[in-house]
Amino acid sequence: MTNKKTPCITYGEMSQNLEQNVKSFGLDFYSKCINNTKLNYQNNISKKGKFIKYCLQEFKRPVLFMDTDMQFYNEPVLLKHAHKHVDFMAFNWNAEPRANKKFDWYTFETGGAFLYFNNTRGAFKLLNKWIELLEKNKNKADDRLLPMAFQMIHGPSQLRYYWVPMEYYYIPQYFHLPKNQIVVAHPRPLTDEEDAIQMISKNTNTNRVPLNYDKMITNKVKHHPIIYENKNCPFINECKFRNKKINKTTVPKINNNINIVVKDLKEFDIIMLKNTMIVKNNSLKNYIKNNDITKKNIQFWSFNRIYHQ
Repeated sequence: MTNKKTPCITYGEMSQNLEQNVKSFGLDFYSKCINNTKLNYQNNISKKGKFIKYCLQEFKRPVLFMDTDMQFYNEPVLLKHAHKHVDFMAFNWNAEPRANKKFDWYTFETGGAFLYFNNTRGAFKLLNKWIELLEKNKNKADDRLLPMAFQMIHGPSQLRYYWVPMEYYYIPQYFHLPKNQIVVAHPRPLTDEEDAIQMISKNTNTNRVPLNYDKMITNKVKHHPIIYENKNCPFINECKFRNKKINKTTVPKINNNINIVVKDLKEFDIIMLKNTMIVKNNSLKNYIKNNDITKKNIQFWSFNRIYHQ
């Protein structure tokens, strides 16, 4: 962050406010001021990758990166469980049915204001690829390069990840929730894309979208209409309002011709069919049926990996 003035408050003052807010919930806080006026807006905020890596290496514990104008409003219970189950967490616009008509758990699109990296090999793999892309793509949006890094390292199959509900990424200009549901919020409006470009360059033709972003990310979004998280999922209580919005399926008919062998799946695993997600059942063998299902299009998603049958 820098001490650059906003219309009402400096980033330094916002950092002090955030520190008080974070510590009021019994959480540790660390910030670092960089007085670098030689770099433009985007190049400054693109330093967050290296900053997160520094914190992971220095403190040897999970790191939650937040913008300085974020605030906690209720206890972040979800974070207490995360270190046991995930390498990485963030808000995914494609995994929040209250904000998006499409639901795609695999295609990651985000904002850079709330990013959780565990102190794990998988988290460092994602982080290093992100830092590499940030170095190679000056003036490109860091929160678009991160999803590209996620895809490049085959995040859906290689990482233990989870997408937080909007209660942990509440933006009043886009979402509407009762105050008692809000856990983490970005109370100020997000930086407008035109404003961001003006802070980078006087050239109005400047584009912060990385080359191939649409090809790798936007055009890959599909709609999976049915998902249901098992009641034993460790995050189920924190995501109950999101789950209420998601359409649930009836129990599939038994098809004795499909013999599915499941190994190492946990109680909170989700099974993804071709266009359908169904909660894992303990008696999964001879359980699943879909009109055109074949073993090739059965995928098992878990916090550990995706199982391709």
